[in-house]
Amino acid sequence: MILRVDLVSGKIEKGELPKDYREKYLGGNGYGVVELYKHLKEDPLIFAAGGMDGTIIPTANITGVFGISPLTGFLGESYFKGHFGTEMMFAGYEIIFIKGESKRPVFLHIDGDNVSIEDAREVWGKDAWKTEDHFKYRFGERVEVASIGIAGENKVKFACITHGYGRQAGRTGMGCLMGQKKLKAIVIRGNKPVKTANDERLFGKILELDKLAEGEGTEKYRVYGTPGGLKHLNESGALPTRNWQQASFEKAENITGEEMKHYWKHDISCFSCPIACGKLTSSRKYRVKEEGPEYETIYALGSNCGIDDFNTIIEANELCDTFGIDTITTGNLIALAFELGEKGIIKDKELVFGNGDKELGLIKQIASRTGLGAEMADGIVPFAKKYKALKYAMQVKGMEPGGFHPNSLPAYALSIAIDVRGADHQRAGAYGIDLAFCDEQRFSIKGKARQVKESEDYYTLFDSLGLCKFARKVYNVDLMAELWSLVTGKKVSAKELKEKAAKIYDIEKAINIKLGWKESDDSLPERVTSMPLPDDPVKGRYIKQKDFEIMKKEYYAARGWAKGVPKVKL
Repeated sequence: MILRVDLVSGKIEKGELPKDYREKYLGGNGYGVVELYKHLKEDPLIFAAGGMDGTIIPTANITGVFGISPLTGFLGESYFKGHFGTEMMFAGYEIIFIKGESKRPVFLHIDGDNVSIEDAREVWGKDAWKTEDHFKYRFGERVEVASIGIAGENKVKFACITHGYGRQAGRTGMGCLMGQKKLKAIVIRGNKPVKTANDERLFGKILELDKLAEGEGTEKYRVYGTPGGLKHLNESGALPTRNWQQASFEKAENITGEEMKHYWKHDISCFSCPIACGKLTSSRKYRVKEEGPEYETIYALGSNCGIDDFNTIIEANELCDTFGIDTITTGNLIALAFELGEKGIIKDKELVFGNGDKELGLIKQIASRTGLGAEMADGIVPFAKKYKALKYAMQVKGMEPGGFHPNSLPAYALSIAIDVRGADHQRAGAYGIDLAFCDEQRFSIKGKARQVKESEDYYTLFDSLGLCKFARKVYNVDLMAELWSLVTGKKVSAKELKEKAAKIYDIEKAINIKLGWKESDDSLPERVTSMPLPDDPVKGRYIKQKDFEIMKKEYYAARGWAKGVPKVKL
């Protein structure tokens, strides 16, 4: 079922999904982008539950959020884990479609079949965690909350949406879109079980999958969480350091997953997940206790800013989470400011790599749009342009990459350039294509364009079905097809699932074309194509422009896109 909400008129409508939606678009990613494509002119905010959410299939709990990105001007798309998507399904809604801008702060209250738009002035101005506390006290611990902090209220263009205190729809500024609509939160509770076509056979399969999900393929995440790979990335020359000027950090041993164990309290798990990659940490120095930090936060607010103090990174993460701002964009902006300070382009002697106190202060300024933070709050491109420093900004389409240095990773470099939502690591995980090799094949471009395309399609299935990518060593496409057949009662093959994923990706690109995309937007930052890395074992490595153009052409051919333009038929 789809729930449509108009914040201007106050009209609320419920309706059945078109009959072919589930078969063609699966859920989550597929539902979100097809609704956005069809209603782009309405500038909506769309929440879409994964197709398997609520079924207790291991790790099936992903929620997608979609709209026009305030940060990039292109497709806005972000995902978060936890319990929200499951609660959407329990309430009977696969899609929540919100349009219009309210004149006053409001929240959307969903209690099963009862849906209302209610006044949120008493929580406007509160941080995201206090907002969640408020609604759980008011409506009971069983409700799930997705909210914005003061950064979303202040329309910081990379504001995120917070759920469950530590889960974030972090990228592309979907929290800013909520702030523009004066929508402080969605509070939801449901009590309808999710029915599948074959509960008995599916349950037997789930028991097998639980054992797989607790096996070797997920051990790194279970033991260390996402920071478990930091040590290897540093040794491989792939850890972004000091605003991407280096690919290894001499103090990396102070910020590894192994080191983070000294700050751990206990594991945290999402709905129906035996992996429990979330780690609750605490800092005695700052007297905070929170989930994380994740690897991406540690690279962005740690090595990339020249900071190796875990207490500072924990505090920085807590500030970003409560204010509601993306840690990746925030860290990259601060790293750029530090470089500009050291180069004398910005006259501030405190803007130097390693200054943890300055980092914490800038986070507060960004969220409140004060001081230098007011210049940073609109994103890395406007900030860099103001200081005529775009060549130092690591971004594609206005968004910064995940924490894998692309200068020695050609598949990953291609993936961030052609990514539909900007530089990103979660739409293909293409760094894994390169890092699978320990020889010269890592640096080769041969065959990698097609591998990137196939990986994008594979990841699209995770985002559409609602499965966590940390279980990618558990779920191959054959297994996905078997599970989807049991859920829906309609036999589907792995080949058919891959075809559906490719069509969903076509729609995503078509959205960008509607929003003004040009082929030149699929490009790499200057730092990737002209800066040889100074670190062993990747010293001298960078992506040659001619090699990138070859890969891009091969990628378009693999997708069947003439000059990057797909043919879309809904």
